[in-house]
This record gives sequence, C-alpha cells and structure tokens, in this order.
Amino acid sequence: HIVDWTSKLPGAAARIAALLALAEHGTGLQQIDVEPVRRAVALAELLLPHAEAAFALMGAADGEQDAQAVLAYIRRHQLAEVVRRDLQKGMEGRFRSLERLLAAIKLLQDWHVLGRERKTEGAGRPSIFYVVNPKALAAASTKAEPVELRRATA
Repeated sequence: HIVDWTSKLPGAAARIAALLALAEHGTGLQQIDVEPVRRAVALAELLLPHAEAAFALMGAADGEQDAQAVLAYIRRHQLAEVVRRDLQKGMEGRFRSLERLLAAIKLLQDWHVLGRERKTEGAGRPSIFYVVNPKALAAASTKAEPVELRRATA
C-alpha cells in the first residue's frame, strides 16, 4: 500500500511545484524556477512520516478485524479454551499465515479475552492453547471490549 503511495509522490511533488509557481507568478509562466521545486520536495518529505503513520494505523485496523473474527469464532463455538491448531484449521480461509493469527491472538490477550499461551502435558506432541475469559463469552456485543481476568475474592 505505502509502496503505491510513495511511487506517486514524485508526480505529486511536481504538481505541487507547478501550483506554487502559479500562485507566486500567475498564469503567464513559461517555466518553473528551482525554488518552487525545492519547496515542493521539502513538503513531500514532510508528508512521508505522516503517510507511514496512516498506513500503520490502517494495518492496525486490519489486525483488530482479525481479532474480532477470532473472537466471533470463539463465541460461535462457545469455547472455554481454544487450541491454536483448531483456530488455524477452523479459520484457514482468513489466516493463511501463522504470523497473522498470532497477531490476532496477541490483541485478544491485550484485551484480556485470552489468557497466556499454555501447552498440554502428556504423551505426544503438546498442543498450544489459551483459556478464554468467561466474560468474553457472556458479552452480548460483537465488539471485543477489554475485560478483566481477575478472579473475584469471596
């Protein structure tokens, strides 16, 4: 995404330089001096960090949508705990890579929907699983709200 945006930046800088020259000298211009070009390039350089931040936020939004999808899967199946391999298989259409699924799981942990990673014990290869916060299952809304994992003291 940002590669597409940055590939268009030189052309945008040239158009900005033309607009700056027009604003300064009017419409009778035959050529553009170096100074409006320098100012346009400086402006384009200032836009880069803002574009990087905006594209990072858009990526974060994708991650939140992935986390919402995992939460919807957990709620649909009413899982008190979820095995990572089951998520991979059950949602393989959405998560073609393990890294993307792990990012969604990390967000759900940050939101206190899933507990820390655990491994089954016993014979065979251990499975990685996560305990689901019961409050996340009971929540009526489809949006993940941060929920507390603390146990009530009697």
